[in-house]
Amino acid sequence: MGLIILDISFLIIGFILLIKGAQFLINGASALAQRYAIPDLLVGVTVLAFGTSMPELVVNAVSSYRGFHNMVFATIIGANIFNLYVILGLVGLIIPFNLPNRTIWQEIPLLIVISILVFVLCNDALFFDKDVNEISRLDGVLLLFLFVLYLLFIFAHLKGTGLNRVEKEVKIVPTWKILLLIGGGSLATSFGGDLIVDKATSISNFFEVTRRFFGLTIIATFTSLPELVTSTIAVYRKQPGLAFGNVIGSSMFNFLFVLGVSGIVHELPYNKGFNFDLNFFFFGTVLLFVGMFSGRLKRLDRWQSFFFLLFFIAYIYFVFVRV
Repeated sequence: MGLIILDISFLIIGFILLIKGAQFLINGASALAQRYAIPDLLVGVTVLAFGTSMPELVVNAVSSYRGFHNMVFATIIGANIFNLYVILGLVGLIIPFNLPNRTIWQEIPLLIVISILVFVLCNDALFFDKDVNEISRLDGVLLLFLFVLYLLFIFAHLKGTGLNRVEKEVKIVPTWKILLLIGGGSLATSFGGDLIVDKATSISNFFEVTRRFFGLTIIATFTSLPELVTSTIAVYRKQPGLAFGNVIGSSMFNFLFVLGVSGIVHELPYNKGFNFDLNFFFFGTVLLFVGMFSGRLKRLDRWQSFFFLLFFIAYIYFVFVRV
C-alpha cells in the first residue's frame, strides 16, 4: 500500500510538472511572437491551442513510443469527450450564450467531419478490408497535413475579417527569459509526461484496471485541466464564446495534431472497443449542431448544457461497468 501511495504522489507531481511546463511554453511562445510583432489574435489561435493541448501531446507521444497504444487512444478520445460534455456543459450552464453563424455552419460541421475521418482511419478492417485496425504512419502524415490546412483556414478567415491587425504595443521580453521559459517548459512537460505514463501504468496494474479505462477517465481528465482552467477564466471574464472556441480548437488539435504525431512516432494498433467512445463523441458534436436550431436559435441554453453533463455522467458509469 505504501508503494501505491508513492506512485499516486509521483503521478500528481507529473501532472503539476506537465501543466506548469505547458504554461511556461505558452508564455515563452507568446513572448517570442510579440518580439516579432505577430498579431495577438493569431498568437491566441495557435499558441493557446498548442499550449492547452500540450499535456495530451506529451503523454501520448511517450505512450506511443513505449507501445502503450490503448492509452494513446483513450487519452485523446477521453480528453475530447471531457472537453465537449463537461467543459462546454459547465460553461453553458453558468452563462448561456449565442454562437455566430460561422461557428455553427463551419467549425462544428468541420469537427463532425474530422470525427468521421478519424473513425474511418482507425477501422481499416471495416472500411479497407485489411487484417488489422491501426493508425499507420501514413495516416499520421495525413492528419498532420489536415492540421496545417486547418490552421491556414483559420488564418485566412482572420485575414479576411481584418482581425489580425496589431492594435497595441507590447512589452518586449528579453531573449534570455524567452529561451528560459521555452527550455524550462519543454523539460518540465517532457519529464512530467514520462512520469505520468510510468506511474499510470503502475497504478492501473495495482488496481487491476486496464490502461484503456485509466486513460479514458483519470488521464483524460487531468490532461484536460488547461482547457478547463482557460474556459473557467473566460467565463469569469464573461467571454463564454472564447471558452467555446477553446473547446472546439482543442478537440481539432487533439484529433489532427496529437494523434498525427503519435501515429508517426509509432504505428498504433486500434482496439475496436474504442468505437463506442468515438461514436459517443460524434453523437455529442451532432447534438451540439442540432441544438443550435432548438429552443432559442443559435444559442447554447442551460437546459442543453445540463443534458451534456447528464450524458457524461451516464457515459462514465457505462465505462466503469464495461471494465
